[in-house]
Amino acid sequence: MSDVDVLVMLQRHGVNLKEIRAWTMCYFPFIMGGNVWQPAGTKLECDIPVKIGEHYFCVIHGPNHMMRVCELTTGGIVAHTLEQITDEVNNTEPMILRKQVADARRQMPHIRELTPEDLWRRLKNAKD
Repeated sequence: MSDVDVLVMLQRHGVNLKEIRAWTMCYFPFIMGGNVWQPAGTKLECDIPVKIGEHYFCVIHGPNHMMRVCELTTGGIVAHTLEQITDEVNNTEPMILRKQVADARRQMPHIRELTPEDLWRRLKNAKD
């Protein structure tokens, strides 16, 4: 199956190739009796997906030339640059990457909605 066929198939299964619900784990203090780290994100425009290994990724752009890379099917923010995620994909066993995507998919129903400005502020202040 060609890359174009895969992208068409993803679109048919509801994956938007122009907009993504980008998210990451964020700290929310003052949560009573719960985990203070929760998935949080927002919908953002994204660049055309790029295939790296067996996964597709897209770049999102924020204020002041900030950018992050998201895994296409989950929206999970996984790197600062395509070069960084390429290195990680090339140096990680495919089974581990599949498990990480599956784990991210389980987090998706629990994503707390943020404004785009709040997400970018949190990403800017995050200690990577």
